[in-house]
Amino acid sequence: MDLPRPRDESDPAARELRRSLRQDIGEEVRKALRDQGLDTERGPEDER
Repeated sequence: MDLPRPRDESDPAARELRRSLRQDIGEEVRKALRDQGLDTERGPEDER
């Protein structure tokens, strides 16, 4: 993503970038925790 630095946090593109990164990183962390048997939270994909 081509955004100038420092990023203007009020810019919708910067907010979307931050949201997307937080979501992607969170998914990776949860997957790593699940793989190690350390995840104590159940996500939507776990509910059946």
